[in-house]
Amino acid sequence: MSKKWICPLCGHENPEDAEVCEVCGAYHDESAYDAIADEENNEDD
Repeated sequence: MSKKWICPLCGHENPEDAEVCEVCGAYHDESAYDAIADEENNEDD
């Protein structure tokens, strides 16, 4: 049985080797969202 990961945004069960969610496109590595949020916050400066 292959390992899977659950998308933190939509809850879809994805194969372990998938880097993004097959349904919503969210990255498996949640830290990527923190980096994007930081970039968006810095645009207002």
